[in-house]
Amino acid sequence: TVPLERRVVAEHRNTGDGTRDRGVVHKTSYYGRVTIGTPGQSFLVVFDTGSGNLLVPSEECRNEACMKHARFGANQSSSFQQVSCDGSAHAAGVAAPEDEVSITFGTGEVWGRCVQEQICIGSVCSRGSLVLATYESPMPFSSFKFDGVLGLGTRAMSQGDDFNLMDRLQRTGVLKQA
Repeated sequence: TVPLERRVVAEHRNTGDGTRDRGVVHKTSYYGRVTIGTPGQSFLVVFDTGSGNLLVPSEECRNEACMKHARFGANQSSSFQQVSCDGSAHAAGVAAPEDEVSITFGTGEVWGRCVQEQICIGSVCSRGSLVLATYESPMPFSSFKFDGVLGLGTRAMSQGDDFNLMDRLQRTGVLKQA
């Protein structure tokens, strides 16, 4: 089992001319903890069905949005490995790839490096790829109460097959249908 936190936010709907309508929209989100690296570094993530990647801020990200959240320290993990953003690992003795990915959300964007790490949700663990943010746009990321995003979307919504944690857990038999 994975402990989840449910948050409901009531937002007043606005009309097109900027005045407040009488309607209220309730937005529900689910959050949980993931650990990344060896030893595990803990992050509060929102479970997002509209994306397919795991994304957390890197220690290298020093802008306003990142500084408000827990950031992953690559130097603190013995299992850290940088990978190309297409998911391929670099060969031993060859310089690590320096490519970055840009991911656009509805109201903001994130830039980041692609890495491979040990990732755990509760007691369920798998080695796989994720995006370490080197930049997060102030809006909306500065206002979020969570550190990162765990995409639950399909592989087509991911940077590559190895980036989709849920699919990888199912394929490897770690995650089983109840």
